[in-house]
Amino acid sequence: MWQNSEINTDVRAMGIAGSVDELNMLKSRQNVGICSIGIAVILMVLTAISPIFLLFSIAFIVFGIIKLRGTNRSFKLIYKQLFVEEPLRRNFSNVIYHWDKGFTSDAVSQFGLCCMGNRFHSEDYICAGYNGVNFELSQVKVQYHTSSGKSSHTVTYFDGRMMVVDFPEKMVLSVQIFSDNFAYRGRQLTGLRDEKVEMESVNFNKHFDVRAVNPHDAFYLLTPQFMERLELLLKKYHSIAVHVSNGKMFIGMKEPYNDAFDAKRGVKSISYPDEMAKVQGDIDDIKAIISIVKDMQNRPGPVKNDRMQLDQSLKNVNLQNTFMFGGAAMMQRNVMRQNVMPQDIVRQNTMPPDALPQQGDGTTVKDLLKQQMQP
Repeated sequence: MWQNSEINTDVRAMGIAGSVDELNMLKSRQNVGICSIGIAVILMVLTAISPIFLLFSIAFIVFGIIKLRGTNRSFKLIYKQLFVEEPLRRNFSNVIYHWDKGFTSDAVSQFGLCCMGNRFHSEDYICAGYNGVNFELSQVKVQYHTSSGKSSHTVTYFDGRMMVVDFPEKMVLSVQIFSDNFAYRGRQLTGLRDEKVEMESVNFNKHFDVRAVNPHDAFYLLTPQFMERLELLLKKYHSIAVHVSNGKMFIGMKEPYNDAFDAKRGVKSISYPDEMAKVQGDIDDIKAIISIVKDMQNRPGPVKNDRMQLDQSLKNVNLQNTFMFGGAAMMQRNVMRQNVMPQDIVRQNTMPPDALPQQGDGTTVKDLLKQQMQP
């Protein structure tokens, strides 16, 4: 969805060749502006030798700002329509695309993927469907900035893509999967204690850490095909995280050196075939993730029957999350059990992990989860 119809009309009128030429002209202006500011920084250092360098430095800064003013936004407007919007509509259904908007920080804090800092930015919001599976995706950067006196420090918690996919298994409480190099991990938000789970694949355990409120959920979800797809995904991205909870699968893919659905870095000019290939690669990654969900939907009957037995063993536990994107996100936690009022079972942040609610007979939710593991 575009907010500058005048520029859209110009792009359509220019055609592919004209649009690429316009992008290269804007990119040239960007390069000149960046170089000018770089020279200004060097001259600023030389002011210790002679004050005259300060005047030259200011002149180069002003020149650089003039070159960059409005250029970045115009470049993105043309690039997104030419290389992103049309390919998205060809590959997916019911596409809603906002290049200058994204997930809210409140929504991301509920994904359970990364720590939340005090700086947040998100753009390239996509909401669409593929093969009957609905998903949302956005570019996200989360940072923590500190400043004291003359010094400041910024730590990047997450820089990459986050994706939310409708998941067929709605009774999975919380399973988190982090690649071993994924730093600043998010916590699971059910209010129940989780534990580390070792999978049967030695190679998978070497590259991934799995945590689950209920270990049976982890073994049920992480089929050999699921683990293989995650390992392939890790080969492309710096680090990845997956969180499955109550009908949603949240995926975080860190890619600090590559902006999805943005122009290639470090190239002097825009090449139409190269940029289209890059964007199609970004789209193929989305399809690969959704294929994991399709595998779960197509699992054979016996496995589904096993899961029905597991669901029956958890009939007294019902956790539901409701996420709303594009605005403030909220999570509602309700645990429905016998002889316990809702206000008695809301776990506060200060409550220790073992302080779990009890049934009338003294059985805790933790005990219920353990019972399903018994033969």
